[in-house]
Amino acid sequence: MRSGKRQPSEQLLSLLRADGLAARCDLDRCLPLVRTLASELPDFDSVWLDAMVRLRQLTPWQASQLQQTPPGVLSVGRFLLCEQLGEHSLLAIDRRSGSRFVLAKISNADTPANSGLRTSTQELLDRLQTLQPRRPAGCILPAELAEDSHGRLWLASPHAGNWSFDDLVIRGGRLPWQAVTEIGRELLHCLAWFEQSGLTHGNLTASSVRLCPNGQIALTAAFARRLRRPEISIGQQLTLRDCDGIAPELSESTRHPDRRSELYALGCLLWQLLAGRPVVISADPVRRLISQREHDISDIRTLVPECPESLARCIQMMTRRLPELRPDSAADLLRLWPPTPHGVSALRRIVKALPESQTALVQLPASAALPQTLPARLIRRAAWPAAALAALTGLAITVSRSETPLIPLTSMTWHDLLDPASPTVPDKTSAADPAVTATVALHDMPQPDADGIIRLLPGHTYRPRDLRVPGRLTIECMGPVGAEVKIPANGQWIVAAATVELRGLQLHRDSGQPIPETPRQLVAVQCQSLLLRNCHIQSPAASDDCSGLAWFRPAGQPGIIELQNCVFAGGGYGISCNHPPRRLQLENVLLACRGGGLLLEFGLADSADWQATLKNVTQRFGFSLLDAIVHPDGPQKLELRIASQDCVYQPRMAVARIRPPGNWKPADMQIRFQTDSGHPAIVNPAAESAVYIDRSLNQTVALPAASLPDNMLLFVDSTFADAEQQNFRTPWEASMLLDFDGPKLSQQLPGITAEHLPAKPEADYFTN
Repeated sequence: MRSGKRQPSEQLLSLLRADGLAARCDLDRCLPLVRTLASELPDFDSVWLDAMVRLRQLTPWQASQLQQTPPGVLSVGRFLLCEQLGEHSLLAIDRRSGSRFVLAKISNADTPANSGLRTSTQELLDRLQTLQPRRPAGCILPAELAEDSHGRLWLASPHAGNWSFDDLVIRGGRLPWQAVTEIGRELLHCLAWFEQSGLTHGNLTASSVRLCPNGQIALTAAFARRLRRPEISIGQQLTLRDCDGIAPELSESTRHPDRRSELYALGCLLWQLLAGRPVVISADPVRRLISQREHDISDIRTLVPECPESLARCIQMMTRRLPELRPDSAADLLRLWPPTPHGVSALRRIVKALPESQTALVQLPASAALPQTLPARLIRRAAWPAAALAALTGLAITVSRSETPLIPLTSMTWHDLLDPASPTVPDKTSAADPAVTATVALHDMPQPDADGIIRLLPGHTYRPRDLRVPGRLTIECMGPVGAEVKIPANGQWIVAAATVELRGLQLHRDSGQPIPETPRQLVAVQCQSLLLRNCHIQSPAASDDCSGLAWFRPAGQPGIIELQNCVFAGGGYGISCNHPPRRLQLENVLLACRGGGLLLEFGLADSADWQATLKNVTQRFGFSLLDAIVHPDGPQKLELRIASQDCVYQPRMAVARIRPPGNWKPADMQIRFQTDSGHPAIVNPAAESAVYIDRSLNQTVALPAASLPDNMLLFVDSTFADAEQQNFRTPWEASMLLDFDGPKLSQQLPGITAEHLPAKPEADYFTN
């Protein structure tokens, strides 16, 4: 224990001085904060480091390196290391100019092989110097070779772009096709330059393509991957990162990358940006490589129906598993590339939507020991964005939180940027849109009677009114045909009560041009208990961000949701919940939304153990049956139990998807797919049981078998009624299961019973 005047240990002082990280004046500035943090306790080095991080004299990564045993390297030549960007790359500041660089490690230790690598790399850099004047503006090339105190070699490149597309996919899901088309065009120009120069990039992945503040694309990380690992071989050392952008022919021989393998990597990248997930979902790198070797990548339009045929065809051409079937060069493909009149605008809207874009661009902190030139002073005064890069990572979604106030649950994706929506709820009752016209009479919805009941007439169309009542609220139509509730084109329906019961209603939004204030839910309900019977909720089919029904749990209430004989169709999610209800029961429910079936948020005071009971439920067209988002203040682990009886799940990606906090491991997540009686849930063979976002990889990977102890799912091919091209009395009959490859336990096949679902739907049913 140190006594006397508070100061860091001699070991920490020597480390700070050796790397020029702190002067005496910096320590004096930290002293009042150290006294506050330590209080009556000794001023350990960890307290000093914490104070220096809070005062932006160190970055959190630098502090963690100083606490290691032995301490980590913080300097490579004249470069001061500031932050880890990837497994082999670091963000650094040039001590001379104050400019930011990215240092990519290309060797692990000082070995005899380093001499040859050093020579060949320097020859490459000398050649690049002669090519620099002709390179495209978006092509960032390495500028210098550096060596650290351990003899490891690093390739230094100017830092470009604030955001990698790897991060953007995690934050906001798949990108609009207009933006992806423009990205493809810019990258093809870069590849064409590499081809003309007789070079290959070697690392064309989502992490190496970055988005600049002006909306331009920057292609970074050239050559480092191939210099570090010239060949890819299937073995125990293979990682998922090694598989990114690897053409099938490179994994089965010592063949070197060429222009056709570069086009394959570009095709996989564009496919990933459009779909919001890797081309193969697997946590096993060997399985991923084998799958790409044996099968062509599927047509992107199976996941993204709005993707233009011309773009989809170009991606198919690039991702053929046989190199001879791919285009001969990037220049040839550029001549076929579809025009994108709004591509640059789509990218700029993505930039404007990022939180870091709302203020001046921040820079990394630098040491007080640096020369106090103007650039150094600017760096020194800048704020450190430690939380900014982790604040908005997501499964294709970023969700707002609410307790007592009724606030919309938003489902934010990059598609919102082409048609942004405001997250506010109107305080007044929604009025009729004067532009709404109909061929049938539009009636005002009545007020509740003394018993809290609103009775609607069969076959009538009603204009909704926002309702807030203290007790029970029932809105029902008891005739053979339901009552239609037509929500204005740019509105929503707000309902708040202790208990809400809806019976025999058909809800959909009126056609019209959306405006920026269009809410992202069709109906927003805040109640303790929610009961739906014979209801059809149709969210706009063209919108991926609009939930059909958003449920908000009142503060301190457990929450109950029961659905029977209901249909959720259209775009986005069928049901979204800002907290998991204590009881969720679905019986004879069709979930036919393009985004997914259910979206749940787990936050403060939510239980780690949650169960849902599903009977005769059919899920089609969406990416998943259930998406679960666990907030940092939520439970420390998650155990989901989904009890299915005679259910059919046909997700495009996985039955369940989880977005956990950044420090979670697979062992912290457990999903039990159970069945008490009847058939096990029927699942299409192309889907996974469950996937989660691995923050270390910035990818969606499958949960291991240890996290799926009761995996009562039957992965078989299925045949639905719409495959037989029959005439249907209602569209719901198209989603009835006709057959599946497996044992039949009864004459009644799993899935919905169509005759019990709402009749004569007025809105279009999304089946693509």
